[in-house]
Amino acid sequence: MKANANANARVLGILAVAGFGAVIACSSSSSNNGTTGDGGSSGSSGSSGGSSSGSSGSSGSSSGSTDGGSSSGGTVKTGLLSATQITIVAGSQTIYSTSLFATFIAASAGSSGGGGNSPCTTTTEGSCKVTDCTFATSDAGPTDAGPRPDAGPAPDAGPVMADNAGVLTIKGGKLAAAGVTLSPGANGAYSPTTGSTQIFAGGDTVTVDAVGAQVPAFSGKALQTPNDIVLTSPTFDTAAKTSFPRDADLNVAWTGGGTGNLNVNVTSIRSGTRSVTIACTFGASGGTGVVPTAALSKLDQTDGTTVFGSISIQPQNSVPFTSGDWNVTFTTTATGKSGLFTTTN
Repeated sequence: MKANANANARVLGILAVAGFGAVIACSSSSSNNGTTGDGGSSGSSGSSGGSSSGSSGSSGSSSGSTDGGSSSGGTVKTGLLSATQITIVAGSQTIYSTSLFATFIAASAGSSGGGGNSPCTTTTEGSCKVTDCTFATSDAGPTDAGPRPDAGPAPDAGPVMADNAGVLTIKGGKLAAAGVTLSPGANGAYSPTTGSTQIFAGGDTVTVDAVGAQVPAFSGKALQTPNDIVLTSPTFDTAAKTSFPRDADLNVAWTGGGTGNLNVNVTSIRSGTRSVTIACTFGASGGTGVVPTAALSKLDQTDGTTVFGSISIQPQNSVPFTSGDWNVTFTTTATGKSGLFTTTN
């Protein structure tokens, strides 16, 4: 049991980090995007036996106040700082899988879903945003334009360096008094710091400071960490799978909510053809939320064979701020639930 639980925790931590990359890649769009899973521990959680499993990753929702934001010269400059903690109870054991991560990206405005050629449309249904992406396919047959001229080898522009904010220090919660530092590597990017020791409890205060580099220095950016939640609806089986109809509301209920939001992401994927993501945000302290029929009806019918569905339900608290012309979000994510779903109609 202990070996399996530890292995699951490591997998969950890796998936948690992957989720943050998805958020930052979509940051110039106003919609939230869901995550997909591929098994009992998909989306960074899953349960087995009597364990209480967690979810991780992050959605684009945020709570808290903002200092404003700006872009420079047609370039959108976005940063994400994240602290994620997944708690797994396996018998008498409590296992933590944690991740601290940072990334900063400067991209041309409109290069991530904001341009006129985007295959995606976003609509709002109640507390949810629905992003529907249809990908064009061509059956016109192959065309032969003849061999391409040889332009010779491409010039070597040298290594690509990532923008960063220098050494970051995260303090508070259950971290040691000196905190944990994240330092940029030789290519300028940060590597995630993972661990198996508790880094916060619900309601703790966590802060982040940066010495500055391409991203100017900042200090004392603080937020209150969310509580773990126990999901009571919808219910999942021991393989972290659930099912629901598309012609009725999906009622979401939980206990243990506190500061911040509960983010619900429901995604159907028809490979290479269409994806639909429903991203809903509810106050974590409310204990209930509804994904409306008007949103669910836009999903493809999922069967787990040709059309796949993933669902992620996670408590999160975020604080957006600016540093120079960079728009940065500091996010903490606690334990929720993720898995796969099929639709009954």
